[in-house]
Amino acid sequence: MISISEKNIGKESVFIVTTFAGDDNPNNIISEKIIRVRTFTPQYKGTERYLIYDSDMNVISDTYRFLNHNYKRRANNTVNKSMYAIKYLYVFLEIFGKTPKTLDRQDLIKLNYFLTGVTSRAQSIQLHLHTKRGKDTVNSFFSIYREYFRFLFLSNSPIFEQNSYSKYVPENQRIQPKQHFKKYSDPPKFISTQEFKRIIAYIRNTSISNEVALRNECLVRIMFETGMRLGEVLGTTLEDYVLSEDNGETTCTIYIRNRVSDSDYQNAKTCMNIWHTQNYRSSDYDTKNVGYQTVPLMLPTYDLLTEYIDYSQDRAIKKCKNVYKTKSTADSVPSSFKNRQFKNENYYVFINSKGSPLSSSSWNKELRKIFEEVGLTVDYGVKRNNLSHRFRHGFIMHLLHDLKWPAERVKILSRHKSIDGLSRYYNPTDKQIAKNKWEIEKELLDWE
Repeated sequence: MISISEKNIGKESVFIVTTFAGDDNPNNIISEKIIRVRTFTPQYKGTERYLIYDSDMNVISDTYRFLNHNYKRRANNTVNKSMYAIKYLYVFLEIFGKTPKTLDRQDLIKLNYFLTGVTSRAQSIQLHLHTKRGKDTVNSFFSIYREYFRFLFLSNSPIFEQNSYSKYVPENQRIQPKQHFKKYSDPPKFISTQEFKRIIAYIRNTSISNEVALRNECLVRIMFETGMRLGEVLGTTLEDYVLSEDNGETTCTIYIRNRVSDSDYQNAKTCMNIWHTQNYRSSDYDTKNVGYQTVPLMLPTYDLLTEYIDYSQDRAIKKCKNVYKTKSTADSVPSSFKNRQFKNENYYVFINSKGSPLSSSSWNKELRKIFEEVGLTVDYGVKRNNLSHRFRHGFIMHLLHDLKWPAERVKILSRHKSIDGLSRYYNPTDKQIAKNKWEIEKELLDWE
C-alpha cells in the first residue's frame, strides 16, 4: 500500500510518499521519499521568467519552453495559473514514477483523485492531503494539461479522451463549491435577444459622444452577432475586416489572429501564440484554425463599423496623433497570405479617448455600468460570470434555443472543436424551460 501525505514548508507543499508491505502499520514501512517540486519567477532583462524545479532542483526544460515561449503573449495571471497547475502534474509524475508520455487511463483517474484531495477507490493508495479542489478548478487544470500535451506533441495521449471530471470522482466524494453571499441573485450566463435590444437602445440614447456610441454599439454587436470573445474583438485591426464579392453578393469576413504587437488583453486564445515577427511566415500561421480563424460579419454592422473607424481615426489624428501613431499601430499581416511584404500601415480598430487601444478593463467598467442601467444582474464580490462573455453565450443560445439550429452547424460558427464544447453554453432560464414544457404539453393535448 502507498500513503501520500501533504506537509507545508513555508508556503510550499511537500509530499511524503510511504510504501507499506500490507497495511499502514509503521512496522511495515518499505520505503519513504519526499517529493518537493518548486516554482521560481525571477526577473530577466525586465521580464518575468517562469521556472519549475523537480525534487533534485533541476529545471524541467519542457515546462520552461511552454511557459516562457508558448505563453509569451499571455497575461501574467494566466501564466502563473498554468505554472501552478503544471507543478502539481509533475508532483504526481514523481510520486508514481511516470512521465507525460507514459501516462495511461488509470493514471489519469489517480491524477483526478490527487488533485481533488479525496481518497481513491483504489485501496492500495491512501491520500492524506489538506489541499482540496473543486470540480471547476480540476477541470481547468486538465484543460491546461491538454494544452501542454499538445505542446509536447503527445496528441495520442488518453488525456484527450477524457473531458468529464465526474467520470473520475464518486458522487459522495465530490467537493462542493463554497457558498458566497451575493448582493444580487446569480446572474444568467447569456444575453437574450430582448436584453441585447435594450443594451443597444441605451447605448444610442445615453453615450457621451457620437464616437463612443458608435464604438460601444459596434463592440456589442460584433460579440453578439459573431460569438467572438472580447480579447479577439479588441485585437482586431483595420486589415482584419475583409470585404469580398461572389456572384454579385458582398460579404464581410473577420480574421482572428495574434500579433507580436498585441497586448495581453488582445489575445485570441484559440489561435497560434507567437513571440517573433518571423512567426508570421510560418506555415502554421498561414493555416486556418491553427494560425488564424474567420467569422462572417453582417453587412449592416460592417457599415456601422466603417462609420466608427472614419470618425475615430479622424479625431485621433487631429487631437492625439503622436499617441495614436505610437500606441495604436499594429503589425500588418494581410489576409492575402502569399507574397506578404508586411509593410502596410495598420491600426487597432477600437481605441480610447487618448488614442490608445481600448483595454479590457476600461471596456468592462463601461459595460458594467450599461448592464446596471438596463436592469441586468451583475456579480459583486466573487466574479463568476464574465460580463463580455455573456454575449458569446447569447450568440450560441440564440442559435441553439431560439433558431433550433443543429449542434454541428453551431459548433462550426462558434469555432468549437467538438459538439461537447457547446454544453456549457446551453443554459436556458427557468422561464424558457417552462415555456418549452408548455409547448410539449400543448402538442400532447392537441394529439388527444
